[in-house]
Amino acid sequence: MSVPEEVMESFPLLMKWASLIHSSVGCNLDIPSLKSGRIFAEILHLSDDEYFTEDWLESIHSFDNSVNTRIIRHNMGKVEAMVKNYYAEKARRKLMGNELWSISDNIADDSDESTHQAIVAMACLVVSAPFLCSNANKEHMERLQNQTEEVQMAMVNAMQLVTTNAPEFEEGETITLVSSHSRGSASALSATDDENPEQMQAMLKAKFDEVAKLTKEKERLEKELELSKKRSGSDSTTENMEKEIRILKSSKLKLEEHAIELESERDVCKQKLEELMCKNEELEKKALSILSMEEELRRLRDEVEELRAKRMQMDDLSLAHEQLKNRNNEMKHLQQENQLLRNKVESYVRQIAELEEAKNNRKQLHSQLGAYKAKAEEKERDAEGLMRKVDMVGFVIE
Repeated sequence: MSVPEEVMESFPLLMKWASLIHSSVGCNLDIPSLKSGRIFAEILHLSDDEYFTEDWLESIHSFDNSVNTRIIRHNMGKVEAMVKNYYAEKARRKLMGNELWSISDNIADDSDESTHQAIVAMACLVVSAPFLCSNANKEHMERLQNQTEEVQMAMVNAMQLVTTNAPEFEEGETITLVSSHSRGSASALSATDDENPEQMQAMLKAKFDEVAKLTKEKERLEKELELSKKRSGSDSTTENMEKEIRILKSSKLKLEEHAIELESERDVCKQKLEELMCKNEELEKKALSILSMEEELRRLRDEVEELRAKRMQMDDLSLAHEQLKNRNNEMKHLQQENQLLRNKVESYVRQIAELEEAKNNRKQLHSQLGAYKAKAEEKERDAEGLMRKVDMVGFVIE
């Protein structure tokens, strides 16, 4: 489903209206500036800062055209999801399931027609939100009445596009939100103390129906006024036409006043409904906190068991380290003793060698001494023989 041609042509007028809320919009009408979703997020934040909070706005970044299209789609998708939840919770209108509101999926190149249509569709949702969803309808109605007829018609076309393609949730139907981090749903109203949430929803729906009827009546009167203006030259005099116009304007003002009264009654019902939803949200938060605490407790228990197992491993490793250290000390002591024994053995070997050498020297000396002794005996015998010869010679001489 595509955006109607008259809505596409009125896109600059929609942005002109949006510039009253956000002054920088008028300077950023080009597709590259709008398709990241940041400007739309700022408009929503300024329209309803209680729902579109500052923290949420900070999560929507501003990207230029150099960023990957996938990142821009993701950024626009966050704005799209929040807007769909806003319509579901505040106006009980269902945007999911309609291809027209699959905005982030249709974001492509700047020159692509689907991108242009997606931006215009998002603009229609954003500018219509204060009228269809928020509590500031009276203020916005006064602003819109001060605008030109072209801007007013552009806004009417935008709101008609939204209401036509965003049907209301049926009675008893559960409101399904896009994200799990929503602000609560209408189905959560069953857990209340003093009020009947189904009755509140029925009352609120009745107010919405009445406002829709008055809106249709207002549109009918505006069309009759346009037809009267066209017929002013042929069917009646200027005076009669001015009188008819005054009557129509008076009827229009009365309808607008009645619509404002209904809006105030609807706001009271909304306030009561929001109080019930807040109570339920608090209970949900408490339940979630308990669940998160249980999950945290299980995680801590697992960490304790893991640390205990690691501690046992560390004890075993420490014991093994001590044993290895003791063995290392014993090995060092044994090495020292072994070195001492080696030194002693070497000393003993040297001493034995010296003894063997001394023994050999002794044997040599003993053999030499025997030889010398034999020579001495021989010399002694020679001397005795010589002495006998001398004695014999002396005897002869005598």
